[in-house]
Amino acid sequence: MSIPNHALLATTLAFAIPYLQNCDLDDEEPVGEPVDEPVGEPVCGDGELDPGERCDDGALDPGDGCDALCRFEAVEFAYAGGEETFVVPNGVTSLRLEVWGAAGGTPNNDFCDPADIGGLGGYAVGDLEVTAGQVLTVRVGGAGGAGDAPGYNGGGGSCPTLGFCASGGGASDIRTGGDTLNDRVIVGGGGGGAEFSCGGLGGGDGGGMEGVAGAGGDEATADGGGGTQNSGGDGGISGTGSPGSPGGFGFGGDGPVVIGNTHGGGGGGGWYGGGGGGDDGHGGGGSSYVGSLANASTEPGVRPGDGRVVITPL
Repeated sequence: MSIPNHALLATTLAFAIPYLQNCDLDDEEPVGEPVDEPVGEPVCGDGELDPGERCDDGALDPGDGCDALCRFEAVEFAYAGGEETFVVPNGVTSLRLEVWGAAGGTPNNDFCDPADIGGLGGYAVGDLEVTAGQVLTVRVGGAGGAGDAPGYNGGGGSCPTLGFCASGGGASDIRTGGDTLNDRVIVGGGGGGAEFSCGGLGGGDGGGMEGVAGAGGDEATADGGGGTQNSGGDGGISGTGSPGSPGGFGFGGDGPVVIGNTHGGGGGGGWYGGGGGGDDGHGGGGSSYVGSLANASTEPGVRPGDGRVVITPL
């Protein structure tokens, strides 16, 4: 006996429906749906620039331009007698550069009141566009001393008699792309050294775009000239003794070198250095330099003692 097709279908459904009612189709995993990964909190010091961080140099140490909370910080460089470096932190695109040149020296005596003294260092400031990881080389000028003791980074020397002679102060500068004098992007000029004379004048101040000439020497023609943007200062000419030498690119000229009753001051270092004083003449100051920096300016004669450099991320 044959069973009609509609009867077979009804019988099949009767057995299948109870099983289908016990199946929970919602328990199946969706196919192809993305799974959200957990997102961690930003970690300062991991070298990654996370939301809320202004910078991240991969460390938490202070004094590198990016502090322990990943905020910008100014970095100051004092005189060290050699080159130092600054590495641009991740997240920094512009730096404010400030440099102060060092002062010229003063002879070691107390015969005058007021005595002629060494010139003060000059100041320069400007903004530089940078990229993360870029390396800047920093040199902070050293003050000139009594006798033949030129300041670090371009100060001119002089005669060795401590009571009558003094040397020029060194420039402060920042370099990028290399470590030659041509790689300097900003310079603060050094002050000129003084010779022994009275009146309260002395070595020329560091620039300014031009260094200041020495003034008040016992012979007016013996004072050294200030450095400019294109040349070093002239060496002083003495009618009674040895002349000073001219300044040049990055260095101050030497004062008189004859040992004895010679008086003279060395020129200050700078973009171009000041001229050395001749016998009975003061040294000239070196020029400052800002090149193509943005928001740039200079000011002569502001810094006593050693130079200074400050780098501030913007």
